[in-house]
This record gives sequence, C-alpha cells and structure tokens, in this order.
Amino acid sequence: MLSQQQRTLAYNLKLCSSCQSRITARPSGASQYRSRSHVVDYAKGLGALVTSNQISKAVQLLEVWLDQDRRPHALSTGDLLEVLCKQGRHETAWHLLRRLSASNNRLPLQVLHRLLKIAGQHGTVDNVLAVYNHQQQYYSFASTAVQTTLIHALLKAHARGKPGNLLAYEAWQRLKGSGRQLDAQALLAGVHACVCVNRLSEAETLLEPLKAVAGAVGRPMVSAYNLIMKGHLKAANTNAARKLFVAMKAKGLTPDAVTYNTLLATFVSAGEVLRAKAVMDKMKREAVQPDVWSYTALTVGLGQQMSIKEIQTLLGDMVAAGIEPTEATYTALVDAYVSAGDMAAAHSLLEHLVAQQQQQQQPTKQQHQQRHKHQRQQ
Repeated sequence: MLSQQQRTLAYNLKLCSSCQSRITARPSGASQYRSRSHVVDYAKGLGALVTSNQISKAVQLLEVWLDQDRRPHALSTGDLLEVLCKQGRHETAWHLLRRLSASNNRLPLQVLHRLLKIAGQHGTVDNVLAVYNHQQQYYSFASTAVQTTLIHALLKAHARGKPGNLLAYEAWQRLKGSGRQLDAQALLAGVHACVCVNRLSEAETLLEPLKAVAGAVGRPMVSAYNLIMKGHLKAANTNAARKLFVAMKAKGLTPDAVTYNTLLATFVSAGEVLRAKAVMDKMKREAVQPDVWSYTALTVGLGQQMSIKEIQTLLGDMVAAGIEPTEATYTALVDAYVSAGDMAAAHSLLEHLVAQQQQQQQPTKQQHQQRHKHQRQQ
C-alpha cells in the first residue's frame, strides 16, 4: 500500500514524464530517437570541460552536437552559458542560445531566469527577448518573479540597441492585468516602467498598493519615491520633485543617498546652486554619506557659476573622503575650466586623463593577450 507521499511523488514523476515528452517532441523530418547514453556521455564530457575551465573546447563540443542534431544535457549546457557570460563572452552565449532554441533544446527554468538578468545587465533588448521567448517556447507559463525580471531587464538593456522602455511598460501592463497578487518587487518594477515612459501620474497611483504590501516606511517605498523624483527631474519639473521630497519626509520615510542626489541634481538643473550646496550639507548632518554622484552633480552646478576655487575645495573633500572621481566628474571639471576661460588648466587636465587611461588599459591588454594564449592552448 503506497503512502500519500509516495502516491504524490509517483503522480509528479508521471506528470513530468508527460511534459518532457511534449516539450522534446521533434518536428517532422528530424531524428525521432535520441540515445539516452548520448545525453549521459555528453553531460560527462561537457560538464568535465566546464569544470576544468576548458570553455572554448566546451563551446566546440556543443556546436558539434548541435550540428549532429543531438540533444545536449540541459543543466551542463546552462552551466556553460552562465560561465560564458561571467567571462564576458556574451555574444557567444546568445549565439548558442539561438541555436538551442532553433533545434528545440530547452534550458532549465532557473538557468533561464539567471540568463534573463544577465541579458539585462550586459546584453541588448534582442538578447533579453531571446531568453524570454526561449522560456515561453518550452514552459509557456512565466511566474511573477520572471515577468518582474523581464521588465527590469528590458529597462536596463534600453540604452543598448532597440528601445526597451515601451516593451517594459507593455510587459508591466500584461502583468498588472493578469489578476495575480503582486508583491513589492513586481509593483516596484511597475513604478519603474511607468516612470521610463513618462507616465508619472500612473506611477504615483502604485504607491498605495506598494505601501500595503511593503509597509509605509519600507525600503521599496523609498525606492519608488526615488524613481518618481528622477522622472520629474528628467521631465524638468523641478517643483514636482521638491514636493515629492517633502511628501516623502512627511510620511516618515528616511531619504537615502539616491534621494538626496536626485534633489541636489534638481536644484542644479534649476540653477539654484546655493540650495544644492545646502542639500549636501544636510546629507552630512543626517549621516548620509555623499557619494561620487553627489560631488559630481555639485561640481556641475559650481561650474555653471565658474566657481573654480569652490570646485577645487569640493574635490579635495571628495578625495579626503576616499571617493575616486569618475569620468563624469572630470568632464564636469573640464567644462568648468572652459566656462571660466582657463584653457590651460582644461588642457592640462585632459592630458592627465589621457595618461591615466593609457595606464589603465595596459594591464587590460596584457590580460587579453594571456587569455588569448590560454584559449589557443585549450
């Protein structure tokens, strides 16, 4: 007599077997039979190559098997794609993913979810859609977490190729209309998507549902206010950004560095540099450490007023705080020198930046040569 747990397990195995047979069904004209030993032997071969970091050989082996119309081991293949992405070989990973999809080879759900995040961080909108379409091709159903990741990935990949903002907003509309109970991360993704297509009023309507699931003073609420403030700043609506900051404080939310940076940039954009400096002072009083964005934004504002001595003092404070200037910081400083008519200082700074960049690139070239040599040896 089987126990309830055993009967449940047996039913799940039967269900998985049924799903597997449907998923791996081949189109007419393709090989209908795949030897199980091929999959097992392949898993050992590919897994061993990935484990021993022989990634180029692993890619070659996978290509050969796909050419031979054999089914790669899903987990080992997923491991290979993730390693390729970690090594920065994203185009190779997306190429293999396209081949896997075209030959009806599915990847595990958890691998696809991680690849979706990677595509957003390092790929294009097309790469994001390729990963998501692969999942839809074999699993049909996408969880709330996956759809939330899709929205964020499209927004992150927006600047690299096709515009993804509208696609992210459409994905949010589908998720909102699904009738599911949305968690804080999903609602925050909705706020972000609305802001990116300049639907700021719609974004603000999500604050109440977000408060209901995340709490009145939870971290997601701070992030939501930050996003909407940035949206108002981008739309050059400085008054709305200020009012939102005041409302945020009134509701008991604690502004973070992003909040203050957005407010600081709002004042700089409006040409109110004294207020921008006051924001920096308030950050320090509130024990919110100014970061590189704080200093850079204020440098831009002071540069507009050609306050070179104040900028130099500000950069001194920045270095004393252990914060390294970024390219944006130096660009703001060069612009300030040019605005003040001090072309010699601007030229000297540019020469310093070029020399610094060359020094930074030298180790990169050596690492590239070593990696190329290692790949040839493989």
